Amino acid sequence: MNRSLFISKNEEELIDFEDQFTSLDFSVTAESFLDYKPVNFVLNRKFDWVFFSSPRSVVFFLSQQTLGTNVKIACVGSKTADTIADYKLTVDYCGSSSNIAQIAGEFKKLVGDDVVLFPISDRSLKSVSTLFEQSKKIELEVYQTQLISKEIKPHEIYVFTSPSNVDGFLLKNKMPNSARIIAWGTSTANKLNAVCSMKIEVMSQSNIETLLQIL
Repeated sequence: MNRSLFISKNEEELIDFEDQFTSLDFSVTAESFLDYKPVNFVLNRKFDWVFFSSPRSVVFFLSQQTLGTNVKIACVGSKTADTIADYKLTVDYCGSSSNIAQIAGEFKKLVGDDVVLFPISDRSLKSVSTLFEQSKKIELEVYQTQLISKEIKPHEIYVFTSPSNVDGFLLKNKMPNSARIIAWGTSTANKLNAVCSMKIEVMSQSNIETLLQIL
């Protein structure tokens, strides 16, 4: 009998992994509780680096702005790096852990006194930019994240991919008492620990390949 797994991602993001989930005998429900809207912005300050915290930050920023050849590019992880590559741009730093504090520390040490642009959502936790002095960062809102309420039937395993998806889930659902709960990274784990008392598993890297390994 198939085991049931819920993941807070859009279904199309799992298409390439359907066979792997099937081979592990999982029936997967994929639903995101988030929608996104662009924000018009004006950028009139020079910067040395740009740090992208998600694929969406890449898309919404580059839909309105081009990057000079002297600007270095950093990102939170491999999925975001793939989106950057779609724009024929080169990544100078890519986080390799799901621990956002570790990524923030590494990146801060790398850039030194350079000025960093952070294209963000209105719901951003600013986990990386918070380490930077005000004079050394530009926090630029480039999109809005809107919560969508949906009822989800009970599952044996829940995988939450962001703090905002946890908020969206809780609009019409209760955190399960007996299910296995997996967090995509430390920020999501911190959010889950704030809203439930169950043990939360934290993935070492934020990607489907790592999820399949721990399942």
